[in-house]
Amino acid sequence: MKQLIMRDIYLIRKNLLITFGIFAGLFVMGFIIALSAKCGNIAKYVSDTDSIYDILQVASYFAIIAGIVLATSLEYVPGIINKDYKNGWHQYMNSSGLRPEMVIGVRFLLIFGLFLVSIILSVGSLSLMQRVSGEALESIFHSGLGSHEGILILVYGAVVCLILDDYFILMEYIYKGRNSQKAEIIKALPIMIIIVIVMIVDGFLYANGKLEMVLEKLKGLTEHVALLYTVPILSGIMLTIICFFISVKLVKKEGRHV
Repeated sequence: MKQLIMRDIYLIRKNLLITFGIFAGLFVMGFIIALSAKCGNIAKYVSDTDSIYDILQVASYFAIIAGIVLATSLEYVPGIINKDYKNGWHQYMNSSGLRPEMVIGVRFLLIFGLFLVSIILSVGSLSLMQRVSGEALESIFHSGLGSHEGILILVYGAVVCLILDDYFILMEYIYKGRNSQKAEIIKALPIMIIIVIVMIVDGFLYANGKLEMVLEKLKGLTEHVALLYTVPILSGIMLTIICFFISVKLVKKEGRHV
């Protein structure tokens, strides 16, 4: 299994390095802004306290954007499966004697590993940025969640990437690397549905003046912060396991080893 994991990581190494490079670049930019606002040129030439506060908040936004970019590294795993079908890797594995649970499980382990790494690095970078700036990120959506807001954005962003890429992996096993127009539409369907739902809900709330009311009710979630962290993560884990078993069943049904 170790060799299979290393093989997949090797295949996407360049994409991973680029993504991690963008993550590091955004974080460094925010870090420089924070230092400059605290004791550099910005602090020297800007005397308005509110302006300094806003600039320090922007530094934290850089950390959040960097963390979300890092979570997109999960999308490279479905591409491995697609290429494997096209270059005959699966035909080779038919004679390898490896169980389908092992080969398919490696892909889901890899995507879940990237998920954990993205959460740890993004939350760590945001916490470091806030420690350097001395300002907590507390009023992005005015939900009353205080300093949890920024971290929850990173967690939910990573979970969304995990769920979507679990689905994309499943679609690759269903369509066996075929890139027909129908397959591409079905693969993109969840994203389109999410965008449409968000637009409809946002438009309805804004048109009826209920957006502030919803935001006010969100403040009641401050009493259940632990659930706001555990529910999405556990949901992502459960859906990953479900997609894994469905993928294994599909491959076994076709009489393939992988």
